[in-house]
Amino acid sequence: MRVFVFLYLLIGFQAVFAQQLEPVKYQLSTEHGLPDNEVYAIIADQEHNLWLSTNSGTFKYNGRSFEHFHHEKQKGQSTFGIIADSSGTLWYNNGYGQIFSINNDKVSLRYEFDRVPLSYVEKINVFDDLIYVSGREKIVIFDTLSGEVKTHDYQSQSLPATNVDVSPNGAFTIKGNYLLNLHREGHTIQAMDLTNLKLPKNRGFLFHFEEDIYGAFPNSNGNLFFSILQQKELMGAFKEIDDASINFIKKIDETLWFFTSNGAYRYSFSNDKFHYDSHYLKDHTVTNLVVDHDENLIFSTLNDGLFIIEDPTIKVLQLTDFAPLSSINSLTNGRQGEIYFLVNQRKLVNYNTITGKATFKNISRHQDQLLYYDKLKNRLWLFNNQVATVFDADLHVIDRFSGIARPKDFKRASKNAFIAGYYNSVMLVDEELNPIQSIPIRTSIVENTKEKLYYSSINGVFVTDHDLMNNMPLELNGKAFKANKIVSGQESDIVYAVSNQKLFTIDSSTVKPHTFQYSLKEELVIDIAYKEPFLTVLTDKGLYDYHTTTHKQLNYPFSLPKNIRKNLKQILPVANQLWMTDGKGLYMKSKESKSLLPTKEIELTMDGLWIDKNSVKFRNDQTIEIEYNSTVKMIPWVNQVNSSRQYNYYYTLDEEEWHTLEAGDAISLSGLPVGKNTLLIQAEDKLTQSESNLLSIHFEVAAPYFKTWWFYAVIFLLCLLTTGAFYSIFNAYRNRRWEHKITSVQNEKRLVQLQLENLRSQMNPHFLFNALNSLQDHIISNEQKEASKFLVKFSKLMRMFLDHSRSDVITLDQEIETLELYLSLEKKRFNNQLTYKIKIDPSINRFKTMVPSLFLQPYIENALLHGLLNRNGKKELSIVFSKYNNSLFCRISDNGIGREAAAELAKQRQSHRPFGTMANNKRIQLINSGGNMKLNVEYTDHTDTNGQATGTSILIKLFHEHLYSYH
Repeated sequence: MRVFVFLYLLIGFQAVFAQQLEPVKYQLSTEHGLPDNEVYAIIADQEHNLWLSTNSGTFKYNGRSFEHFHHEKQKGQSTFGIIADSSGTLWYNNGYGQIFSINNDKVSLRYEFDRVPLSYVEKINVFDDLIYVSGREKIVIFDTLSGEVKTHDYQSQSLPATNVDVSPNGAFTIKGNYLLNLHREGHTIQAMDLTNLKLPKNRGFLFHFEEDIYGAFPNSNGNLFFSILQQKELMGAFKEIDDASINFIKKIDETLWFFTSNGAYRYSFSNDKFHYDSHYLKDHTVTNLVVDHDENLIFSTLNDGLFIIEDPTIKVLQLTDFAPLSSINSLTNGRQGEIYFLVNQRKLVNYNTITGKATFKNISRHQDQLLYYDKLKNRLWLFNNQVATVFDADLHVIDRFSGIARPKDFKRASKNAFIAGYYNSVMLVDEELNPIQSIPIRTSIVENTKEKLYYSSINGVFVTDHDLMNNMPLELNGKAFKANKIVSGQESDIVYAVSNQKLFTIDSSTVKPHTFQYSLKEELVIDIAYKEPFLTVLTDKGLYDYHTTTHKQLNYPFSLPKNIRKNLKQILPVANQLWMTDGKGLYMKSKESKSLLPTKEIELTMDGLWIDKNSVKFRNDQTIEIEYNSTVKMIPWVNQVNSSRQYNYYYTLDEEEWHTLEAGDAISLSGLPVGKNTLLIQAEDKLTQSESNLLSIHFEVAAPYFKTWWFYAVIFLLCLLTTGAFYSIFNAYRNRRWEHKITSVQNEKRLVQLQLENLRSQMNPHFLFNALNSLQDHIISNEQKEASKFLVKFSKLMRMFLDHSRSDVITLDQEIETLELYLSLEKKRFNNQLTYKIKIDPSINRFKTMVPSLFLQPYIENALLHGLLNRNGKKELSIVFSKYNNSLFCRISDNGIGREAAAELAKQRQSHRPFGTMANNKRIQLINSGGNMKLNVEYTDHTDTNGQATGTSILIKLFHEHLYSYH
């Protein structure tokens, strides 16, 4: 159904207005790690670090982190006017008249003015080896070579006045009505009388360009500019900044920059005139500018930190009239230099890229809309889910078709028909969208060439003729070829397609991967666009232009600012421009810009070097001495600020295997061998494969003490001494062993003798005589049984004495058996007046406990003969065995007359010497001087309350590590 609709009635209001293009920028503020938003000056040093003078002090920025520099005698925090001299030394001042320098990251206080009113130091300039410091009352000149300091004095209240401007013709300043030439030796020359110029009585700026010297002075009516050497006012020059407050003026290459309270202005110079070029950062107070190594423009501002513009030729369209801006869709070509797009799904915009004028029309809001510009009839089609509306090129409504489903794609197929792809079919329709031919297949993309039609469906890409007949599927490596973007070469039958984010060429029915001068193997293709004769490719790394006629890549791929690149969705070539959108903004890249790649060499530096966690300063090709087994850690880095370029890092030690390192990762080396070790590091641009300078660091590893000659000498001497000592010790040990063996043999021989003496004592005449008398009595008394028993006991005891004399030790059971037999025979001597008892601790294993043979009997015999025999009355003898740990105790107690009385009787009677006791004493000495067995004998005399002897106790303690064996 066709409906004609009049303008404004159904579609809405239409308006025309101007829109500005501004360079794409991003801000670095305190929210992003900047130490202070109030930045007074900025420079880049020879190693491409940024140095900032801020309200919080002086900082160095290496593209990754900020480092603060402060002198212990510095007054206040704020610093100003940082510059670098020809040697790379940095100079800056503060608000208290102090002048500082930084060399090799060391801050020095170089000069201090006597009186310090606010802003006493106006400016610091550098010329060759001279540093000029402009003060209110004097100018100080530092000779960086000789270290001399010269001063120029002048009247403090002389106005007008300017800073010192250093040019190849000398150092000049204006004080009062005179242009002064400052001689390096400290002389002041009045170079020119400026009375006729009638300069404003204010402080201004002096700057030079080409061969002239210029002055800029603020006035009540704005800024006035003068040619000092020509002595004339420059009427109408720099009119763009008449009302702005100038903070600084700087020449960069062949352009002149003014940094003002209303942004930065750039002027070029030709035909003896200055020409306005660009205005950056409108509404920001700009203080300075650095063009870094990657040609980024880095602006410092008074209240907003830093602004970085990577590529001034990439600009963003300021759509302030559409705020709040939420979405941009359906970017489409229009007439020459015009584009169409939808804003917030509610406004249809026609933008003229040449004039900067935009026309927009309010439309009904729909979530899913499609724009197509028909170049054949200069008409714009707008599809939504309900209506198709046709506009002329100026957004006047021509037709409206209701009840039409929105196609996925829509292109002109011939003079009288269109091809449309729908969710369930691909269809040929006429000018009023009536079906001509259709194929039931879900289709998302359609494209036409002079001879063929292409459509991409769920089953792959098909090629057909213009009447949608003879459909042929395309294959790649024997499988159906699928694509999510197809564009044609218009005047040729070559078609370009994107499949799985890779680029392919379709020539008739042949599909093959497309190749570039720079490989796209590691890049993902996001969008492609064609404008004769160039095919432009958008990848996740940047943009490429390919000449479809010469099949050459005429210009290099160029990078986009990373804050744009990561979200771009669509590109659209328009005249000599390339327009791009990320769905939220419109960006323009001029193809007439200068180099699309930085022409400077990639400068590789190091973001820190640590040896055993200690930070170390270094320079390229430096030799650093380190201790053996030290750990070295470093982070290679291409010094840059917000550069969109990405790099691979490679390193090798002593030119062996090269290792790959991701950006930001550290190289860690440990266990370096003794001697010189050379580390080589290089960076490579991922986009262009261009390589950086080769960074080399030499590590001289000191030999550890155990690898030095003196250590070997000490070890040799120690070995000699150790060998000698070992031989001496071994010889002494061998001698001791021989002596021990000899002593052991002698002791064994002596023990045998002592055992024989014990045996002799046990067979002493008294015992034998008494035993035989007892036997005789039994025989005479005709007590044959008693005599027989007695004789058996006596012979058994003799046999035990003889058997035990052959062994060093016997069991405790054998010892007790011998004692019981002996005591039973001795009891006869005492006429049965002797009472004895033998008591054994139950925990003692009498059958496995070993004691010296023939050892206890002499002590018992001594108790009987000398203690009990001479006692009147009842005679008692007690033998008790007990244990404690590895010791066996035997206590022999009697109630005899005591040792003192027994000794007195023995003296009177001149009785025999106690051989057994004496032999035992010698055995004790031999046993204690020998092996693991130890013996100890203690005597105790017992007395009553009157001091009369009541008996004697003998405690025999026997210790041996393996004395006991328990049940």
